[in-house]
Amino acid sequence: MVLVFASHILLARSLSAEEYGFLAYSFELIGLVAVLAGLGMANVAVQVVPDYRINRDGVALRRFLRMGIAISVGGVAIAAVVLGVYWRADFVPDDYPASLLIATIFSLAAMVLLRFVQEIMRGLRRIASAQVVEQLAWPTVLTILALLQFMALARFSVPEILIFQALLLTAGFGLLASHAIRSLPVSDLEVRPAKEAWRDVLAVGLPLAGSASLTVFLNRGDVIALGALATPQQLGYYAAAARVAGLALFGLAAANAASAPLMREFWTSQSRAELQSIVGRTAAIATWFSLPLVLICVLVPREVLSVFGDDFLEAAPALRVLAAGQFINALTGPVGPMLVAASRGRIYLAFTALAAILMIAMLLVLVPIFGLLGAALSAAGSIALLNAMLAAYAWKMLGVRTIALPSDLAATGREVTVLISSLIRRLAGKKDAG
Repeated sequence: MVLVFASHILLARSLSAEEYGFLAYSFELIGLVAVLAGLGMANVAVQVVPDYRINRDGVALRRFLRMGIAISVGGVAIAAVVLGVYWRADFVPDDYPASLLIATIFSLAAMVLLRFVQEIMRGLRRIASAQVVEQLAWPTVLTILALLQFMALARFSVPEILIFQALLLTAGFGLLASHAIRSLPVSDLEVRPAKEAWRDVLAVGLPLAGSASLTVFLNRGDVIALGALATPQQLGYYAAAARVAGLALFGLAAANAASAPLMREFWTSQSRAELQSIVGRTAAIATWFSLPLVLICVLVPREVLSVFGDDFLEAAPALRVLAAGQFINALTGPVGPMLVAASRGRIYLAFTALAAILMIAMLLVLVPIFGLLGAALSAAGSIALLNAMLAAYAWKMLGVRTIALPSDLAATGREVTVLISSLIRRLAGKKDAG
């Protein structure tokens, strides 16, 4: 995430505000549509792969992998048609080129397939391998492209940047898929007929796809809406503020990636003490990580946005509001993964649909009046409502507290302090030895 943030700073300073707005819009569009186009296969993998691994049901795992790829390809084809209609209806930013739409669709297809295989790998406890492509390889390549552009050593158009992304993610999908196949357990267990499995997987996956896409809309819909309601330049300014505020969720995202498969295992085995422990620790990590950044964004937003360029200072009020909303998101912990682990996909869908409806209504009312600040108020308010509802449901109906208590924060704080102290001692020892 740090590399991605650095690359966006370089791109914002080397591209025009309009070009950066187009690029940011395309990235957000890919992130939103990829969840829906996958038809919930990545979310289903979170539920079923740990179960298959525990039961050593390699036959079912292989069939699920083939099935998920086929369903994902079909979903991408449908999404491509919908995006074409969306572009023809002129719901995109002004002067959004057809070449950029085509590049966006190619990158979307690669993202959908990669994220499905990533969840397979996480369920197989290959967490580090699952993260390499999206969290390391692509950010590194994007930073190199941005640095070359910033230093005027090369010039890349926005469609070319997205084509680079599509090629890298496609290669990553191929490597992870082959690694997943080699990692699957071998078994002779009897499995259900394929027709029944397809029906069952889609019955679980579609509600999860709906709820997950609505959740992503709550985090990205403000940028998507501004594509139709604001100028490309304003879109670029706001996208930079949203990118900064999104850094507050790095701790939550990292902790969720590691804990989601374990939450499913502890839920199915009724290990409530272990489940509460890992949920509380995840919430504490998210809270501690987000707090310093949120304080900086609230106290000195203009100074933070100045790294993108002086024109971006227009989004300073929006950054304050967005950062506060993301802190609430981090504070409430892994509420979404917890409901998915507990097979409450339909409940999750209902809550996210309610929050998404509120966000759309607020965007339509507040953006024409307050501009970028109205978009930020809409996003932060709807996210806060969603997380409050999910946290209350998890506590009342599942008996799981997703908000970190002072004891969780203190324990995690001590662990981080010990880790930092250990690193300092090691560095000091190496310096003395040298």
